Amino acid sequence: LAAAALLAAAVGGGCGDPAAREQQHLSRGEAYLEEGKIAEAVLELQNALRLVPNDARAHHALAQALLAANQSQKALWELQEVVRLDPGNLDARLQYGRTLLLGGRPEREEAVKQADAVLAVDPSRVPALLLKGRALQQLERPQEALEPFGFDAQETRARLEAFHRVENTYLSTFQALGGLGLVLGCLGLI
Repeated sequence: LAAAALLAAAVGGGCGDPAAREQQHLSRGEAYLEEGKIAEAVLELQNALRLVPNDARAHHALAQALLAANQSQKALWELQEVVRLDPGNLDARLQYGRTLLLGGRPEREEAVKQADAVLAVDPSRVPALLLKGRALQQLERPQEALEPFGFDAQETRARLEAFHRVENTYLSTFQALGGLGLVLGCLGLI
């Protein structure tokens, strides 16, 4: 009789709409995340994704929990899934891009693409501009990093060189006039 009750409880716990059960796990996981109970949040969110594997919201919440647990590689995969499942989630794209900056050259190139995707929708979104700038700087492409901000490094360098030429001309002229004044003063002509 006890075995039958245990079997009924196990089977009964598995009944119901998977989407509803997934929402329960997702809600608990998000609540745990808010409370700072990271391990519990990860477990609940993984359970939610077992039931509905293509839920972008659950992947995003799991990515947050994994980042809080300092598991950036796993979080990176979850963020990639969010972007794949919900390309319009600009915040996830930015977070994905920032996490990609921890990688090597190919990951940084992908971070530029993520920033560009956000900027295509919202050209004035400052975090996207900063992400692109950081990625391009790390890729040693400073000219491209400055372009979104209206700076032209080549033009600035040329202006600086021209300024120094003018400055040197003035200094030479003043030195010559000072020398001429000294000579004329010594001769008593001034």
